[in-house]
Amino acid sequence: MEKGVTYATKLNYTAIVSDILPVGAWFDKLRFAAYSSVGCGVNFFLALISLLLVSCLEQYDPTPHWDKFEQERRLAHRPLQTLTAKGELPSQDVGEVDIATVVATKYQQFCSNCHGAQGKGDGIAGQALTPKPRDFSDSKWQQDTDDERIYQAIAAGGEAVGLNNSMAAFGAILSPEEIKAMVAKIRKFK
Repeated sequence: MEKGVTYATKLNYTAIVSDILPVGAWFDKLRFAAYSSVGCGVNFFLALISLLLVSCLEQYDPTPHWDKFEQERRLAHRPLQTLTAKGELPSQDVGEVDIATVVATKYQQFCSNCHGAQGKGDGIAGQALTPKPRDFSDSKWQQDTDDERIYQAIAAGGEAVGLNNSMAAFGAILSPEEIKAMVAKIRKFK
């Protein structure tokens, strides 16, 4: 026997730890350190650390979350969309979509902050702009402006048609069909 370590201490330590953790090569190294001349203090310390490790492992059991982990793994490793030969995103099969509903949503999202919900140029962000945003309900403007000019202002921005550059270009955000439908929506404000 090593100095300062009794057989009972060895037996208790081995019994406690072997019930908690599987005994492996790493455990043999710890046991050698525990039976050194330091004595029972190390044995107690290692048993305490082992108990703490086991209690922590029991508190976090990842098995209920494995389905979520698998779902996240599949999502992270899914094939990325690639552009078509024309450089466009591939169409997604979402069924029939009402273009008027889409345009109404996008008008609220992109246009109403400046032009207002009713197209009168009284949007919250538009109040800070100089010159003020266009009032689409102005009958003279509706009569003097053709659809192509409105289309170009939406697609390429105000500066592209000789207007103020504070009118942003939305050609990269809206499809040509959506811009045409937006022009039709603007025409209904008169």
